[in-house]
Amino acid sequence: MIDTDKPYIFFEGKYSKRSITVFKKENPVDSVVDIYKLQCREFFEISHPNLLFKTDLFQKKSHSYVERHKNGGNWIYFPWNRTLIHSVNQKQYSQLLTNRNRNLITDNEQNLLKNFPISIIGLSVGSGIATTLAYSGISNHFTLAEFDTLETTNLNRIRSNLMHIGQSKIDIVAQQIYEVNPYVTLTLIKSGITKKTLIHIFEEKPKIKLIFEIIDSFEMKIHLRSLARKYRIPLIMVTNIGDRIILDVERYDLKKIEFFNGRAGLIPDAILKN
Repeated sequence: MIDTDKPYIFFEGKYSKRSITVFKKENPVDSVVDIYKLQCREFFEISHPNLLFKTDLFQKKSHSYVERHKNGGNWIYFPWNRTLIHSVNQKQYSQLLTNRNRNLITDNEQNLLKNFPISIIGLSVGSGIATTLAYSGISNHFTLAEFDTLETTNLNRIRSNLMHIGQSKIDIVAQQIYEVNPYVTLTLIKSGITKKTLIHIFEEKPKIKLIFEIIDSFEMKIHLRSLARKYRIPLIMVTNIGDRIILDVERYDLKKIEFFNGRAGLIPDAILKN
């Protein structure tokens, strides 16, 4: 039995044509999408930029490259939409996904950010943060926390559609991330935010390196910061107030700072002890 909450992947060199045929017979597959050759051509293009303006030579060599590798690639099955996709292998896909980041960040920075576990707590505004990071090839491990379901009024800030009304926000966002990068690892916390679930976020492996906080409960905001300070994890708070946004960067990894960078004044001990 396959896990219906995440992609099932046939990795290059570890499957046969027969195994793909058998899988399609034994599992509900409504659509087969083969983008492998198009991606191979893309990969050849970014690997041989010196040939881009030599049209005839580029066409000849790219065609030869695609033909030599026509039996490679990974097959990826998305159980929630019953789609089976033939794509380039994981390493090539990562290079394609991040190729146009090159003039924005260095290769070393890209590799650092790729292996940078991130937690996003609250997935209304947070959903846009999560998917944007995935599109940018940032982080191969996300911890997402959200208990709510999608309502029509959420569509002004959540990239979704009417077909998803009533569904779990966290499942919607998880599927969106997987469909951009099926190789990420997701930890999903679907229960409400409590002191216990917050502790779990900080103690899980791999250790998170950054938190995005987008929640309403002031009490949970305080407990979250208490743990961030204890474990020395930086935190970014995103809060929308009408037509404006508050963005607060709290560097608990660098020094012992007051919560909210001291702007909220002293926090009563009663809240921390609750």
